[in-house]
Amino acid sequence: MPVSAGYSLPIPDGTTTYEEVLDGFEWDVPETFNLGTVVETNDDTPPETTALVHVDDAGGTHRFTYGELEAAASALAAHLSDAGLESGDRIALCFPQSPELLVAHLATYRIGCLAVPLSVILGEESLSYTLEHSDATALLADARVFDGFESTLTEYDFGYELAVELGGVDAETDEGARYTGSDRHLGGYAGYVPADGDHEVVPTAPADPAIIVYTSGTSGKPKGVVQTHQYVIGALPSYQCWFHCFESTHRERVWTPAEWSWAGALFDVVFPTLALGGTVVSRVRRSGFDPERALELIERQRVSRAFMPPTALWQIRQHAAPAAHELDALEVLMCGGEKLSAPLSRWAERELEVVVNESYGQTEANALIGNCRVLFEPREDSMGKPYPGHECRIVDEEYRPVEPGEVGQIALELPDPVLFDGYWNDEAATEECFADGLYLTGDLATRDEDGYVHFAGRADDLIITAGYRVSPAEVESALCTAPGVTEAAVGGVPDEERGQRIKAYVLLESGERADGVDEDGNTDESTADALRQHVREQLGAHKAPREVVVLEEPPQTRTGKLDRSALFSD
Repeated sequence: MPVSAGYSLPIPDGTTTYEEVLDGFEWDVPETFNLGTVVETNDDTPPETTALVHVDDAGGTHRFTYGELEAAASALAAHLSDAGLESGDRIALCFPQSPELLVAHLATYRIGCLAVPLSVILGEESLSYTLEHSDATALLADARVFDGFESTLTEYDFGYELAVELGGVDAETDEGARYTGSDRHLGGYAGYVPADGDHEVVPTAPADPAIIVYTSGTSGKPKGVVQTHQYVIGALPSYQCWFHCFESTHRERVWTPAEWSWAGALFDVVFPTLALGGTVVSRVRRSGFDPERALELIERQRVSRAFMPPTALWQIRQHAAPAAHELDALEVLMCGGEKLSAPLSRWAERELEVVVNESYGQTEANALIGNCRVLFEPREDSMGKPYPGHECRIVDEEYRPVEPGEVGQIALELPDPVLFDGYWNDEAATEECFADGLYLTGDLATRDEDGYVHFAGRADDLIITAGYRVSPAEVESALCTAPGVTEAAVGGVPDEERGQRIKAYVLLESGERADGVDEDGNTDESTADALRQHVREQLGAHKAPREVVVLEEPPQTRTGKLDRSALFSD
């Protein structure tokens, strides 16, 4: 997909300013566009160009070209169409990172169906909810995942289902070689899908629904966010800014440890990389994040761009040894999905010798704000500035712009190709997000005199303590400036006297845990007092946490974010 098919973005030449790029930007979304065509080849990206480098269960490396992925997607699309699947049907996809999952996505879009990505680590209750709520018509899954969910899946009468062995090899017996033979590009679909199958792409408008992504859901049931085919077009200018890839094509190798069931992985890495002719790196992972294996992958596969949630980056800092690896290929690291602390960002730039760009967005409206070292210098504790093509405001309760430094809600002006189509089967919740020509994110922030945006937390996360309104993000930022603190999570807990009291969880640098807890594993009061005093001096006594707890390991959501709901569920 030529990047020029969606917008024009001035290419910085070293002297170009952020303001000049904004002034020269223009959307030019085509009348028809199908997300499944991002692997189509052209003069800039010929068929033999490497599209995917995959590391399998056994550690073997496999290379797939754009031509191979396009042929595999077309063959699977023909097979699914012959099986009776029609435009508008929902196809649930449950695989770890793999060629089979990528081909399933592409084939789903090419026949006009909607993909419903499922995490391989979903619990049975969450799996049942997602399948029921989306009313999934079909299921494609990794055989090992399918076996693990068998008791739940037998309750559903799918119109079509297929469980495949990744690479065409039974992972339990491990017999034979993966991804071999004339139909290697089909992987686990070989034997089910004719290799010569061909299917014409169903014409779709850019604003037609393409995917339903279920949000992590820190409270209540997850919502099904319906995104469109143009979602990738809307994310591309931001991708080019945070990864410093401004040419119409690039050959960077890009990886994320995040599951491909998450919008951040799919639309911050996979699809934009393919749309620009780059190479996606993938690896089968069936357990938690392993920081040492992550560095090994970056080293061996010569990853040059990576997207990591801050929690994953923190684990690398705590439990891995970057100096033991040759990481010279890695140039730019993008962090998003949760707030990145200034100490962690400084550590990554120093120890990994990379540029770190933070980014902000949501499944509903991704890649809105962030940093780009080519255009402006980041500021500590700032998420950056709005990316080209996205008109973001900070507004008050009457949807009026707030003054610099004043807390307001982040809002996005309509229309915008990155904006979602609505929540699946939830019209009321969809309507609540829009007012006065704006999409309301529910996230709070301030904007300084120079246009930098500073995150201030969720609107519904504000702590009301003794009548004071306190932003958790503000207290977290203050805690992270204390010596030895690398991450912090702050929330309000019920208090008879104050209504709520401020409670903080902190992560300390390696080797400092012994100084932060007593012999019973409880937070040492001297540590708690020192941190409380630190916040008092920075923010005032009313914003100092009444409780401080030192964590040894941060709980994570399935998307790799710090799981605040697990910390503040009581």
